[in-house]
Amino acid sequence: MTRATREGADRFTTIHTIDSGIRAVRAEVRCGIPGTIRFLPRMSTVVIDVRFGRKLAKNETAIIDYTMHVDSGDGLDDHYERRTRTPLRDYLLHVYFHPAALPQLCHRYYRESHETHASYNRRMAPDTSHSVHSAPARCPAGIHGISWQTPQNPAPRNPAPGPGET
Repeated sequence: MTRATREGADRFTTIHTIDSGIRAVRAEVRCGIPGTIRFLPRMSTVVIDVRFGRKLAKNETAIIDYTMHVDSGDGLDDHYERRTRTPLRDYLLHVYFHPAALPQLCHRYYRESHETHASYNRRMAPDTSHSVHSAPARCPAGIHGISWQTPQNPAPRNPAPGPGET
């Protein structure tokens, strides 16, 4: 869900930066109207516009739901993170795993900026749909992420949890 901060908002624009080399990307929009999807390979960045179908009044809400499918070639990812520029009342970060590549260990984390170390909030386990999620309430501005370890990639690039944080 998103809330219009001004009169006349007609779209939600999101920017995804992915660490591994992306070969292809596509987006599937379930709530909203697919707008422009731009893939910037040199920056490993995807920009997705989801249109509301009409102009919103200030403070009016709209539901958006999209899934980004990424072909990262032969690279193995070990985390997914999103940056929010402003505090949010609610936020959902959801990662699906292929049933043949389930992680051994997952952690939800937060960091204030790209220059700061991650502080791990809690250990997570995939559910029956082979996914994990993080849904912080009153989400502060900063970087929210999920990291994982697999048999093929036993040590994530993100900092390990501190003592006693599992």
